[in-house]
Amino acid sequence: MAQDIKITDIKIEAKKNGIFLKIRSNRLIPEGTAIGWYSDNGWFYATIMNAYIDTNLVESLKPPALVKKIIVHNSTESVQISLDVPIIEKHEFLWHSNPRELLVSLRFPVDSMKPVLTDAKSIIDTN
Repeated sequence: MAQDIKITDIKIEAKKNGIFLKIRSNRLIPEGTAIGWYSDNGWFYATIMNAYIDTNLVESLKPPALVKKIIVHNSTESVQISLDVPIIEKHEFLWHSNPRELLVSLRFPVDSMKPVLTDAKSIIDTN
């Protein structure tokens, strides 16, 4: 299979309940061509079929402190983007208005959100 999709940019944003991974490309990233999983070793892996990336792109990334390391790997059929992150309970691949951008939502476990929810409740109570 030819690798027609070039990944042109990756942005990583830390959120209170997880991480957003924005993957931009030169062409449409069709739904169903991306898969992901979180491993017990602390890494999240996203694989996009029929895609490739310039591995030097990683050097220019400025990930948030939550992301300890990023590794990208091209194979003959796909690209794999690997993130060393805290425990991820759920992930979703989202295709929204821009067909050349794939958003991967990585969510932390609910238990890790208790301090954030407590702070939010105290703010609501004072208002």
